Amino acid sequence: MPRRLVCIQVLPFPVNRCLNVCVCVRARARGVAWAWAWAWAWAWAWAWAWAWAWAWAWAWAWAWGVAWAWAWAWAWAWAWAWAWAWAWAWAWAWAWAWAWAWAWAWAWAWAWAWAWAWAWAWAWAWAWVFLFESDVERHNTSSEHDERVVVHRTQV
Repeated sequence: MPRRLVCIQVLPFPVNRCLNVCVCVRARARGVAWAWAWAWAWAWAWAWAWAWAWAWAWAWAWAWGVAWAWAWAWAWAWAWAWAWAWAWAWAWAWAWAWAWAWAWAWAWAWAWAWAWAWAWAWAWAWAWVFLFESDVERHNTSSEHDERVVVHRTQV
C-alpha cells in the first residue's frame, strides 16, 4: 500500500499535486507510524526473547542447583550410612572380641579351679593315706587285732 501512494506522488499531473502532497504526507506519517510500530514490536520481541532466555537460564541454573543439592544430600546420606555401618561393625567386632576374651577368661578360671580342686583332692588323698592308713596298719600289727589270722570254729 505505501508503494501505490508513492507511485501516485510521482505521476506528473499538476492538478493532482495537492492530492499528491496530502497523500505523500499521509503516507509518510503512516510509514513513520509503521516504522515506530515495527521498532516497538522488535523491541518488545527482543525484550521478551531476553526475558525468556533469562528465565530459561535461571530455570536451568535452579535445576542444576537442585540437582547438585540432591547429589550432595545423597552423598552425605550415603557417607553417614557408611559411617554408621562402620561404627556398628566396629561395635560388633569389639563386642565379639570382649565376648571371646570373657569366654577365654572363664575357661581359664574354670581350668584353674579344676586344677586346684584336683590338687586339693590329691593332697587330701595322700594326706589320708600317709596319716591315717599308716596308723591303722600300726594298730593292726598287734595279735589281738590281727585280721589276717582266720580261725575256723572247728579249729578251736
